Amino acid sequence: MERRITVLVVLLIIFSMNIFGINISIEKREVLAVDELHITSSKPDIIKVDNGLFVIEVLPNRGRIIWNLYPVNDVSKKFVYSSEDPYLLPFFDEITSQYFFELGGFYLSEPWNPRSNQPYPYEKYEILQKNNEVHIVLEGMNPTEKIHSKVVLIIKDSNPKILINVTLQNLSENPVNISLKEFTVFELSYGNLITDYPEISQKTLKDFPEYKLFKVDDLKFFGAMKEKHSLKKIFEEGYSNHYIQTWGENWEEEIGSAPAFRLVDERNKITLNPYEKHNFQILFEYEFLAE
Repeated sequence: MERRITVLVVLLIIFSMNIFGINISIEKREVLAVDELHITSSKPDIIKVDNGLFVIEVLPNRGRIIWNLYPVNDVSKKFVYSSEDPYLLPFFDEITSQYFFELGGFYLSEPWNPRSNQPYPYEKYEILQKNNEVHIVLEGMNPTEKIHSKVVLIIKDSNPKILINVTLQNLSENPVNISLKEFTVFELSYGNLITDYPEISQKTLKDFPEYKLFKVDDLKFFGAMKEKHSLKKIFEEGYSNHYIQTWGENWEEEIGSAPAFRLVDERNKITLNPYEKHNFQILFEYEFLAE
């Protein structure tokens, strides 16, 4: 009964969103399952939202807040790397010293599955209409630490900004220390970086003949440009470190690699007392430089 209600709500939202120029659809595509949880689906729902400027995809069942993003009518300009390769191999992550299946996308380290070194699936999602904007609400739980995560992805009609509101709540009876990381895998099979970090600004994959890791204390923005289109993540307060990984132009020779730059942003550590909440925002911005 619950699934029927969810489908009905989605159909109603699709109809109403057409009025404001926002189109929503849901597809089922096969994505590698890197864990064996009872809630993991072999063909999970992928939510697609077209706001007139860009198309954004969300993959709740793999913990991906952003699974893909590209300009309207130009899927060739994918800014976010996402792998649907059923034979994907893991790579050894130098930051965590663990093997990891990089499916791609943008995701958080809460809720996190340490056994597979992947985010837990969001157990439920909801699509809400609010005037000329869409809210995609994702909720999940870290079963060991009992940290509940609520993510609200906000997309407005013909608006280049992508706002993500995150609420973490400690549902345990004890204080919990949280070291949150944010992961973004920018697809750069062509195009160049845009960032205020001068050492790699305007660089491409061809500028790196082999794997390279950078550690940066402070960033204002980081993203990718393809022709006159760009997507960047904008940083405000609350971060301690940033790591930038790339496999370079010879990425196909590295196991588990991708034609991408992987950005790992560490937030300041926090302690949540029992039932205490912590809120923060994340901002991405799409831009098209018309002549």
